[in-house]
Amino acid sequence: MTDRDDPLIDSLLDELFQQKSPPDLTARILAKLPSQNGASHPAPISAPIYDAALQATAPVAEADVTESGVTRSELARRRTVWARRRQLAASVGMSITLLALVAFGAWVIRSNQLEQERLANEQKANPAATVEPVKVATNDKPLEPIEPAPPKTQVADNSPAPAVAPSMPKIDAPPQVAANNNPQPNKSPRPQIIAEPIPSLAKTDAQVVTEINDALAAGWKESGVKPTDEATPEEWCRRVYLRLLGRIPTVDEIKHFASQRGRDRNEKLVDEILYGEAHRAELSQYWGSRLANTLIGRAVGMNDDSDVDRTAFEKYLGESLVSGKSYDSLTRELLTASGSNKPGSADYNPAVNFLGALLDQDATLATAKTCQVFLGRQAQCSQCHNHPWDAFDQRQYWQLNAFFRQSHSVKGKDSLQVVDKDYAPPGDKPDQGFVYFERNNGVVDVAYPQFPGEQPIPPSGRVSEVNRRDYLAEYVTHSDMFAEATVNRMWQHFFGVGFTPLVDDMGTHNPPSHPELLKELSGDFAASGFDLKRLMRWMALTDAFQLSSQTSNDQIADQPYAGKPLFAHYYTRQMEAEQLYQSLEMVAQSRRTPALIADPAARHQWLGQFAREMGDDEGSVEHALDGSYAQSLEMMNGRLMENATRLDSGVLKSVINSNMSPSEKIDHLFLAALARKPNARERKSISQILTARKDEMPAALQDVWWALLNSNEFLLDH
Repeated sequence: MTDRDDPLIDSLLDELFQQKSPPDLTARILAKLPSQNGASHPAPISAPIYDAALQATAPVAEADVTESGVTRSELARRRTVWARRRQLAASVGMSITLLALVAFGAWVIRSNQLEQERLANEQKANPAATVEPVKVATNDKPLEPIEPAPPKTQVADNSPAPAVAPSMPKIDAPPQVAANNNPQPNKSPRPQIIAEPIPSLAKTDAQVVTEINDALAAGWKESGVKPTDEATPEEWCRRVYLRLLGRIPTVDEIKHFASQRGRDRNEKLVDEILYGEAHRAELSQYWGSRLANTLIGRAVGMNDDSDVDRTAFEKYLGESLVSGKSYDSLTRELLTASGSNKPGSADYNPAVNFLGALLDQDATLATAKTCQVFLGRQAQCSQCHNHPWDAFDQRQYWQLNAFFRQSHSVKGKDSLQVVDKDYAPPGDKPDQGFVYFERNNGVVDVAYPQFPGEQPIPPSGRVSEVNRRDYLAEYVTHSDMFAEATVNRMWQHFFGVGFTPLVDDMGTHNPPSHPELLKELSGDFAASGFDLKRLMRWMALTDAFQLSSQTSNDQIADQPYAGKPLFAHYYTRQMEAEQLYQSLEMVAQSRRTPALIADPAARHQWLGQFAREMGDDEGSVEHALDGSYAQSLEMMNGRLMENATRLDSGVLKSVINSNMSPSEKIDHLFLAALARKPNARERKSISQILTARKDEMPAALQDVWWALLNSNEFLLDH
């Protein structure tokens, strides 16, 4: 029976799939029902009219009248009518049941058709859908890591392999050149994203800073929070040196800043550190170390037997920053680097230390670290399943992972090399370079390289045709996630807390505390040409960065560690390991203008004792510089503390040999360690100690100095 044969089915399908209200088909239904003698029933008549008609046509005999006043013939007719009504009701009920079954079957058929259409569309948009999944045999025993046999590929007649879409990168640039200007062999031309160019930033730095101040002030007003007073000039000076150079300032630097007059003294100090030649080497060393920590962790490359040349990598990163290299350019270099990390080799390229440390067998560490650092998203859990909190699902994870499958880390005797080779899945050719991944239900699926939200790139695994990492680098640096992740991480560095509690786990599950400000500031950062030093300048000159770390009862709503930061005061935190090392090295220097560039080997040896690689899927590092026994012992009795508190070195030597009064000497030591003078209680207690030990003044000053360097206040950035 077709829809044209029976309008009932047609009407029902209209109601199910087109949301149309069905017409009243009661008459048609009754007309279709057979009568007892095979004839069709007449059109239905309401009961009162039907009874009246029977009475009008039936002759009445007096003998036929029953006790109730109804004739026997009429009673018989009424029984006939009631019987027909019961038969009619039963027939209608059966018809409705039949129609419901027909409708359910039609719904099932239509659902299957829609699912097939969806899969067909997915196959056209994603070539991975054209490969037949392979069911992995599972029993009560756990799955063993096996290399699945390549499944038969079934490609629809009208489903060609993915090609470059109009919105995809185009290949029109010259071949990529490595950091040492040696062309890389067997590399395809670098793709370029076809996207609207980002206009240059039309705002001045002062306008950007004002917008930040206004946004934070609006949050204070809305939450009924009153910000604290400004920090003292000495406190702010110490804070700036720690955040920009990774060490506390010298007493001379503090006094020089505090003696300055004028509203622009803060700007002058920030510009002197960021752009002046006097601090160029320090700036390079500190930020090279910080960027390396973010990219490969604190522990990698700290030991002599490591394949990673951490010293060269930190130098490369630091020089990139101080020279003004844009952050998107630096990111592209890191993601596309090939060559050797051995100095003097023909293909030497220090940038390979990044991926060289992360390209394990399946490049899972490289995938997770790229998402965390450059996109601010967690992805490692999606390696095995669709994680509800991760930004990318399982297929998207392996689509990102596929970008790294042409790249390999080759470890030599004393070097590390990253090379690109043609990639093909096991048993297949490089023409279709998909990767296998296993779903929770034991089905092996495939994924082609595709950046989230973008079209697939050409599927070829041949490096000469498509260099996948070149595509990935362009997509990453053109993504909105890239600028937001960088701004969020830098904000955390300056203020102790990012716009999100975890800067590498952004997403809908972890909304930012100031979404409008984050979006605006990210746009300004991109428009500045991804200028990291300019981004630092904006944050260091904000009103929030100048606030005192003291709190008040008016700031109950300011809860930074509960995901509700308002930045109404400066959030106190412990020094980083690098900051502590540089600060102790600085106060141990004997020269008036100390040589603050520490020996990299000695620095790595000291820092390495507090860091340990965890060996997990995230490549995480355990850090023991958090009040542990190891830290306490090192601070009280370690080499650094011994050098800093010797009578013949550094700050202590200059104070002991000076012509200052005992009170002035105490002021100098407090200023050097804590960027403040002692309060009345402290001054009284120390004066009593010095008076009691006036015959051994150097030793008494040494004890005071040791106590200051081991105090909680010295260890804090406040």
